Formats: sequence, C-alpha cells, structure tokens
Amino acid sequence: MPSDHPAALVEPPTDPRHYAPVSAPGIPVRHLRLPELQQIVPYTNVHLHRLEKAGRFPKRIRLGPARVVWRLDEVLKWVEARCAESRP
Repeated sequence: MPSDHPAALVEPPTDPRHYAPVSAPGIPVRHLRLPELQQIVPYTNVHLHRLEKAGRFPKRIRLGPARVVWRLDEVLKWVEARCAESRP
C-alpha cells in the first residue's frame, strides 16, 4: 500500500548517475552542472570563475564548447574545508 507521505509519491530518478556515490574505486564520479552547483554553493558563475582562477575553488571541467561541469566530490571537500575554517 502506498504511503501518504509526499516524498514517497515522488518517483526515484531513472538516470543511474544520480545513484553514483561521491567517489569509490571503479565507480564513476558524479558531476554537477552550474544550476546543481549553485544549489550547493550559491555563487554567481562570474564569482566562481574568479575563485577558480585564484586557485580557491575546484576547477571546472570543459566537456564541450558550451558545457562545463564540476566534480561533486571536489566541491563537497571544498565546502567541508570552508566549514572547518569557520569553526575554531
């Protein structure tokens, strides 16, 4: 019998990339497009580019002339490092 909870009504994603762990040997790493990245790091594309050029943010990966992505594992490590710096 289906649950009445709203989360139970949502179908799981069919794209296998959504199930990939952050990193594990032999398993593909999940990549983020800009809208997904901005849900984790709420910076503009221009600010992200400045941070990347200064070596203060993970480098984007160019997949094609109009497509860039970031590795989820690198972004999460960056966020964790910021959290560690902000706490004594």
